[in-house]
Amino acid sequence: MAAAPSDSYSRIDRNGLAVGHELDDFVMNQALPGSGIDPDNFWQGFAQLIADFAPRNRALLEQRETIQAAIDAWHKERVGQPHDAAAYRAFLEELGYLQPEGPDFAIDPTNVDPELATIPGPQLVVPFRTASKLPTSTPSGTTFCSSAS
Repeated sequence: MAAAPSDSYSRIDRNGLAVGHELDDFVMNQALPGSGIDPDNFWQGFAQLIADFAPRNRALLEQRETIQAAIDAWHKERVGQPHDAAAYRAFLEELGYLQPEGPDFAIDPTNVDPELATIPGPQLVVPFRTASKLPTSTPSGTTFCSSAS
């Protein structure tokens, strides 16, 4: 088992991964207990996932930087000019940022919790406030909430 943290930047070695204490504490004391997953197997599998996907992730991040630099340059070259939506779309397509729409498809939500499988998302989440401080309708008259009094 690993030693206690000496500072906020210290790490624990888990199968060659330098793991932050907060993550290690969560995995070892909250996530794994009662799951039936052996901690050594978990860390070995997690380390393998990182080894397998890190090169691809690195390449994708480099591709993102290249695309973002091209988009930034496109906008800088056109400062003060009216926006040309058709030219911008063509540029994004040529860059590979926009892809053609694919064929229709269906998803079979087998073995998924009903609230995920049957309720469309994302759902609107409204912060809770006292009813007197919430608007009860939009300018068009659509009511979102009202006082329960």
